[in-house]
Amino acid sequence: MEAVNADIINKAAVGTVIARNNLTYYDDNRGTYNSKVCAICDCLIRYDDEDKISLVAVLKKEKMRLLFNKNNVKWDKNVPKKVKLKLKQYYTCNAFDKSDVSYSWLKEYMLSPRTFKVKSGRSEAIGSCRCCCQQVRRSSRSDVSPTPLPPFSISNGLMIGKAPETLEKLNEVERALISRGRINKHIFSFEAGSHKSIKRWHTMFYNDVDAVLGVSNWAQKIETENICNRNDKYKEEEEEEEEEEEEEEDNVAIQMKRTIPDICVILTGPFTPMQKAKVMAKTKINYSNVKNALLWLVITFVGSFLSINISIF
Repeated sequence: MEAVNADIINKAAVGTVIARNNLTYYDDNRGTYNSKVCAICDCLIRYDDEDKISLVAVLKKEKMRLLFNKNNVKWDKNVPKKVKLKLKQYYTCNAFDKSDVSYSWLKEYMLSPRTFKVKSGRSEAIGSCRCCCQQVRRSSRSDVSPTPLPPFSISNGLMIGKAPETLEKLNEVERALISRGRINKHIFSFEAGSHKSIKRWHTMFYNDVDAVLGVSNWAQKIETENICNRNDKYKEEEEEEEEEEEEEEDNVAIQMKRTIPDICVILTGPFTPMQKAKVMAKTKINYSNVKNALLWLVITFVGSFLSINISIF
């Protein structure tokens, strides 16, 4: 076994920073790290698959303006006008200052609103995956005709739009409950202190989505029964009421330990009351929201969610 020394710790720290910067970028306005998303296909950029497209040298060319112009998208005949308008408004690049008129031409392009800006020499560029970047650069050449769209680009009709409010209002723990794309259990670990901001790690493990709805129904039933029981006990003596509630809470805790799938939220280190309140607000589960989100995923025929039995709603 090799002893841990300062050099090993330093290499691990450097490797972590490299990995973080490979998959995320720092938003100066919000002060947060966000996932890197391709401007052309609106997909998350895989590890070590990042490239960039120059605004002036490539995108501002007339060929590119015609290729990615919002008015030139070939819509399916069944798409309503309201949906077209909403999609055009949503797919607008937000990586640059909207008040700067030098970037106003980008509003005409069908680009991901989640993409990011990078430097390309002395000029500006937008981030993209290598596949889309290679196709865009090839299409921008004057000797290439006809000009093909990247196969998975937004302008090629592969657009989803903004997520519905039913899904957007879920916090990260609630999203973990309904998520299919995990490997095993979920562990949300928060670290804080009196002189530092809250930091969080999320470890992803297996998640039994099929059992989530049953657990949600059970938890809501327990919650309703608890409220009814408390109302009935208001007439009793205070000491007897406290003893019964403590016993009931112990029983609920035991039942939850046996029934609810493992989703853990761990608070590490000293938390100020305000920091603890913020973490609790971020991780509190609203079972009604979880059920509504699952119902939306089922009735809109989203992938593997079709296997969920809708009759139990």
